[in-house]
Amino acid sequence: MKIEDIHIEGVHFNLNSSIKHLTQRACEKLLDHGLDIISLKIELIKDQHSKSHKKEFIAKGHLFFKGKSVVISCSSDNITQSINLLVKKLDRTIRIKHRVQKFKRHLNIFK
Repeated sequence: MKIEDIHIEGVHFNLNSSIKHLTQRACEKLLDHGLDIISLKIELIKDQHSKSHKKEFIAKGHLFFKGKSVVISCSSDNITQSINLLVKKLDRTIRIKHRVQKFKRHLNIFK
């Protein structure tokens, strides 16, 4: 997967270049895992129906692997905090998937 395979879009607000650059820079560490990741789609959503203005920004990540896809979302009152929480969750998910694949390969060796 390359940096061009990361698609970032804003829902209910205009996405400026600084937020887009911040999201791309945060997602660069996800590229280091080298798994069978096909693409990554990030949706940054501003919840217009939030009355208390708490958890107003939602960052949703669609991670497409070779066999299936994973959808993870995080919400916060700050867009950058939502992005950082999402990247941490995506990183954790990728590491868990890699660990499971490694364990399955290890089991196949001893059969």
